[in-house]
Amino acid sequence: MTSNFVTEIVRRSNRNLLLWSFVGALIVAGAGVLSFNYYRNLFQGPFPIAKKSIITLNDLNSLSDYYVTVEGDDALDTGYQYVSTSSGGSETVDYSYIALVLNDSLLLVKSPGIALVDPKTVYTGALVPIPADTQQEVVRDIEAEYPDLKGVFLPFMLDAGDFSTTGYIGLVIGAIVLLICLYGIFLSARRSNDPSAHPIMRGLKRFGDPGAMANQIHAEMQGHVDKVGKLSFTNNWLVNATGSSLNVTRLSDVAWFYKKVTQRRVNSVPVGKTYEALVWDRHGNYFTVQANENDVNLMLDAIGNSAPWAIGGYSDDLKTSWDKKRADFIAAVDAHRQSLLSANRQ
Repeated sequence: MTSNFVTEIVRRSNRNLLLWSFVGALIVAGAGVLSFNYYRNLFQGPFPIAKKSIITLNDLNSLSDYYVTVEGDDALDTGYQYVSTSSGGSETVDYSYIALVLNDSLLLVKSPGIALVDPKTVYTGALVPIPADTQQEVVRDIEAEYPDLKGVFLPFMLDAGDFSTTGYIGLVIGAIVLLICLYGIFLSARRSNDPSAHPIMRGLKRFGDPGAMANQIHAEMQGHVDKVGKLSFTNNWLVNATGSSLNVTRLSDVAWFYKKVTQRRVNSVPVGKTYEALVWDRHGNYFTVQANENDVNLMLDAIGNSAPWAIGGYSDDLKTSWDKKRADFIAAVDAHRQSLLSANRQ
């Protein structure tokens, strides 16, 4: 297809789609590499680990098999729990802290739910660093109450909570993102080989042959163009173009246009408004142009001057008519246009 204003935008759109799809796929691949050891532990673990190996462990980073099953000599309920309170005031024990006896050392175990009266001595979970708040509120409190236990707790703990859910969610999300990226690469390749498959070119079909329409738009964009805000007005076309997107309609096909104002809120507090110009053509297609209020007003005024037969402004009645009686709506626009043409001939 001959290179022109429209096809260059199509090429940039394809290139950007390909680039972002590759970036997305690389991010998924990078996340997979970084998470490899976690998933190895998830699918191959839990691994049995000897008491001696835990007691002599100084650096968790040196332990590749960290999702483990630990058997202690005894288990003690520390009496510390994490309790959450619902909006209705009911309390739930999310997890309890158990001290697992390993020879002369204690391994802090974060166990889901309420601790048993006689805690079990075998636990499965991930060996993780002790969070600062847990170190302060559990370990140091116990050491303060029982000075003989100072230095007995190992510098890490066993999180016996859910180890797999996050991983499976990550796999699902990663698979979805990867499929989207692969589909994006496929689309980019297909549209590069067949530009007529691109949405921009397909959108031009409503006016006639897409290639001929693209050439016509290109020719008019090289001639006299009135630029108002983000819109370009040629002799026959209304054009909204960015680096890799294009919305166009023939001026003669403009049927309805109006301003849309959206009140933005954060926590129910108004924080500003967004303004858009909406343009509908007789084929039922529309596009929006967001800008500041002054530019939106200028663009709508320019549309009204270039397509004076079109209906400007919004009302619920107009929306109902457009949605349910579009043929009558278009007929009214056409009648208005004919009356304007007749008046100009006189």
